[in-house]
Amino acid sequence: MGKDKTDKANNFLIEIYKGYYEKLHNPMYVWESIEEIENRSSLNDKPYPGWIKNYLLQVAADLMKLSHGAKTDVDITAALGFSDLRQLYRPNRTKMFIALMYMDEMIDDGKSRESAALDAENYLNKKGFQYEYDQKKKGYLGNAILEKLYREFRSIKEEALNMQMEQGEEDNSK
Repeated sequence: MGKDKTDKANNFLIEIYKGYYEKLHNPMYVWESIEEIENRSSLNDKPYPGWIKNYLLQVAADLMKLSHGAKTDVDITAALGFSDLRQLYRPNRTKMFIALMYMDEMIDDGKSRESAALDAENYLNKKGFQYEYDQKKKGYLGNAILEKLYREFRSIKEEALNMQMEQGEEDNSK
């Protein structure tokens, strides 16, 4: 993949995390973005996007407030922006990304979202990313969860594409 395509893919992934953070208010998506930026050579020489800087500044301010008194785990997690300890769960992003890309391709080929979700679930099981006997466990991507994730993914994807188009129009008008 060429540098431009790699940059676009990496920036798109950061936009997906931003969309999830804004919709779900889960700081894990900020941390996912930071990890992604720091681990990608095409991104780690650039400053963090404003939304990440704003989060980090808020966390710094909240942690500084804590420095003057007794602290509990709840105080610290709240200062980091977590409203619930369950937000600390880190989903298998590779499995999720594969499932969403698989669904996107199938839907582009004319399948319904419901059918694509079921096929994606079966694909994940067949390839060993998850197992049918784990259906009741946290992290299992069943067809209902995949449909919901895909709706969110499409919404974020469309927003990111619209922003890119607007940015391109601004660049062309200069």
